[in-house]
Amino acid sequence: MSGDNSRRIAYSRLVAATAAAITMLGGGLVLCGWAFDIALLKGITSDFATMKPNTALSFMLCGASLWLQVGMSDTGEPRPRRWLAIGLALLAVLLGLGSSIEYLFRIDLGIDTILFAESLRAETGDFPGRMAAATAMNMVLIGSALSMLDQRPRRWPYLSTEMLILPALFVAVLAIIGYVYGVLSLYRISAFSTMAAHTALLFVFMGAGTLAARPLRGLAALVTASHGGGLTARLLLPLAITTPVLVGWLCWQGEQAGWYDPAFGLAIFTTVLMVMFTSLVIFVAQRLDRINAERRRAARLIEIQNLALESIVLGAPLVRTLENLLIELERLEPDMLTSILLANEESTRLCHGAAPRLPAAYVAAIDGAAIGPAVGSCGTAAWRREQVVVTDIAADPLWENYREIAAASGLCACWSTPIIGTGGSLLGTFAIYYRTPKYPEPRHYHIIEVVTHSVAIAIDRARAVQALIQREADLEAAQERGNIGSWHFEFGATRGRWSKQMYRIFERDPALPAPTPEEFLELVHPEDRETIAQTFSPNGWQQQELRRLDFRLAPPRAGLRYLSSTVELLRNSDGQPVAMAGTVLDITERKMAELGTQQSLSRLRELSRRLTEVEEDERRSISREVHDRIGADLAAVKLNLSLIGATLPADMPDAVERRLTDTQSLVQSAIDHTRNILAELRPPGLDDYGLQAALEMYAEII
Repeated sequence: MSGDNSRRIAYSRLVAATAAAITMLGGGLVLCGWAFDIALLKGITSDFATMKPNTALSFMLCGASLWLQVGMSDTGEPRPRRWLAIGLALLAVLLGLGSSIEYLFRIDLGIDTILFAESLRAETGDFPGRMAAATAMNMVLIGSALSMLDQRPRRWPYLSTEMLILPALFVAVLAIIGYVYGVLSLYRISAFSTMAAHTALLFVFMGAGTLAARPLRGLAALVTASHGGGLTARLLLPLAITTPVLVGWLCWQGEQAGWYDPAFGLAIFTTVLMVMFTSLVIFVAQRLDRINAERRRAARLIEIQNLALESIVLGAPLVRTLENLLIELERLEPDMLTSILLANEESTRLCHGAAPRLPAAYVAAIDGAAIGPAVGSCGTAAWRREQVVVTDIAADPLWENYREIAAASGLCACWSTPIIGTGGSLLGTFAIYYRTPKYPEPRHYHIIEVVTHSVAIAIDRARAVQALIQREADLEAAQERGNIGSWHFEFGATRGRWSKQMYRIFERDPALPAPTPEEFLELVHPEDRETIAQTFSPNGWQQQELRRLDFRLAPPRAGLRYLSSTVELLRNSDGQPVAMAGTVLDITERKMAELGTQQSLSRLRELSRRLTEVEEDERRSISREVHDRIGADLAAVKLNLSLIGATLPADMPDAVERRLTDTQSLVQSAIDHTRNILAELRPPGLDDYGLQAALEMYAEII
């Protein structure tokens, strides 16, 4: 909803509230007139009929009902306020309906003298307290319309209120015209049934207020609409209602004064109406032409904005986008000169962005201008972060340092607006210049709003694209330095996306598209293809979200190559797998080093095994040598010593006997040590009985 239309809707509701207040005030004043016997309040003049107390009370009830319903939503919700408004309106309906029944069936229901009975008995006439028949009918119509204000019949939506209000308005207007022209038959049915003048006026207020209370539907929607029909209704309707009455009354007064005869008066009436309505039609036509021109201008401005946005989406260079935008804008407003200055990263200076028709000398003078509190319109607008309007450059102190170059360039007015990005950062300024002192008009503010919004989008996108390009370049450089490639593949797609390093790793022509899954498997070593194929199938993932796998490239590709890949499964909001993404790292050097290390370890283990075998052979040989030769010799020595001891005489000296005994002990000790050495070198029974028996024997020895 436009701002103008919103204002018209608010004005319509204000009209309804004002009408309700006037109606309540009028009814209250009449009741005061009856209470305090003030003739002026009861009947305006002694020649006019009085408004009856029941009528005044009904007006107060209807006015209060309308006041409660102004601004209320029309959804028909059963709120206490709504029920109160409906109840007040129905009370007015009952009063009007009761009076109508009294007239129709010639009975007295006793409602005429509910209020101020004593004062009413002093009145002349047959029914001194009864409201007029036309008044009663109108009260029923007005009260019914108020009680049905938010009811929408299925067959005729939005028409129930108008169908009740328009007849009441017609009767009230007839009565007013009757008073204006002195035609009694228009406001009097009989001597005792006369609609008072202020009664007719209050009916007009109530009818108009009730129609205006719901400005978004019915006749009120037509009047408040922003299209040509609404404008025509707003311009013609007041004049169409008041002009014939006023002109006719003036002509009639001339006839009454004897200035001319009725034929001449009718001719004057016809001529005046013809001239007035012809002038009004011309005025409305010109107004509609201006509105259509403004709409065409607004439509063209939208086209210009769409072209700029399309250029942004297509990725056109920022300078070209800004230049084309200003060129089209200056074609729309030929007297306008425009400029866009871009803020540097530090937001300290404004640099030239685009200025299709500004003099080159002036553009060079303001290029790189500092942002400050008194630096022309643009520098000041950027400093204040608000629009700066300079209508006369020659007299404005903000232009002290640029006044001469502006005068030399023929620039007399400059309105500058800061361009603010989505994050609140200063992006630049948009300026409108004129060659004559000039104040901005409403359409200029709309142009400024559209342009600054479009330019902010263009600059934000250009900077975002530049940042993205830089990040991609940094990523590519990092991937190249780390020999890491990245890829992305969506399930159901024919091909995925590869980074540049992926092409280098797989030695694939970068001009070719990324391979299909089938083509990719052809690049993999045959023994590793099954694992890769399972990875490319979403059904093989189960609950895993991340996998790491190593594989080899097919042998013909520059020797054996080893790659390591990290693969992530991507899911949508429903948890369904939709894509895969991952990285590939060339680990050939690491893998070759690992294989070399494994081979070295294998050779080392083989050498260790062979050394162990040699050591065992040596132990076996030494053990056999010690057992077969040294053991036998020691046993022979021990035997010989025993034989020597047996052959010695009994009277052998003690010293010789001790020496022999010591020698035998030494030989036995040597035999025991030899046995221990043999057990350590080669446990006895190892070759004959196995490891377990040898260990048991060795344990017994220890």
